Amino acid sequence: MENVMRRATEGEEIEVVEGNDDICRASPTLQGEKCVAKSGMDAEIRRMDAETAAYLGDEVGSKVLWEEIKAKVMETPKEWLAVFCEQRLGGRLP
Repeated sequence: MENVMRRATEGEEIEVVEGNDDICRASPTLQGEKCVAKSGMDAEIRRMDAETAAYLGDEVGSKVLWEEIKAKVMETPKEWLAVFCEQRLGGRLP
């Protein structure tokens, strides 16, 4: 994962994908294409990914720079993040 983040911070374009990405593949709870950390987790992750991509305006297949994503996240109203974290993560960050 460190190598992926290093490349992204150095300016490599990131392709928005549906499903597992380079970072997810490092998870020990990934079996095949599904997260098996707990029942229903894979579906919840996919819902969160879709909601986040829609909010950021990034479509599957588009290419973005890490700095662009970071800037969008930093501009996100704290109220939206609070609601997102409360509804999707039970009030805690993963």
